[in-house]
Amino acid sequence: MTVIWSDSRDGVDWQELEALYRAAPLGTKNAADLEVVFGNSMFCCFARDGGRLVGAGRVLADGRDCAYLCDVAVLPSHQGTGLGKQLIERLLAQSQGHAKIILYAVAGREPLYAKFGFLRMKTAMAIFKNRQSAIEKGCCPRADRGSSPICLSCHARAGGHPVVADVSDRSESTRRTGSSAFVDDDRAFVQDLYS
Repeated sequence: MTVIWSDSRDGVDWQELEALYRAAPLGTKNAADLEVVFGNSMFCCFARDGGRLVGAGRVLADGRDCAYLCDVAVLPSHQGTGLGKQLIERLLAQSQGHAKIILYAVAGREPLYAKFGFLRMKTAMAIFKNRQSAIEKGCCPRADRGSSPICLSCHARAGGHPVVADVSDRSESTRRTGSSAFVDDDRAFVQDLYS
């Protein structure tokens, strides 16, 4: 395997990149959208083997404070070869100098990123265009009751599962998996009791 690396978007076949994400599998991302998001990214990295696109990733960044590593994908034929590790290392090297580098990992891949020094954040939250899909993919826990759950990535000592604070619960304190949720003026705050 002879990999040719490029950090330039020049000459990228966006249809080929679309096929890479579908095969990886990293979901369905259409070519036109990929051209926009890669064009708006500060850093990009592409890996080719024999002229074929086999890996890609990008970083959204502001130049000082925050860099967001995203859309890292490797073709299944090249997974397990160290290509993904090299891709991440290249993107991290480009992102050095930022106060923090964050990422949003595919559920189950967190141990891979921990090897690079990534730590779980207790306060990370997200608003999803398709909330139900995010829940089904394991990005957030499913709320069993209430109409407006807030997804909080606080993790219980056993199992490391996220905690959901349900703002429809008006009790002063609700214990859930080692944490307690306090509701005040329709806002949920989670206090970690085992740190």
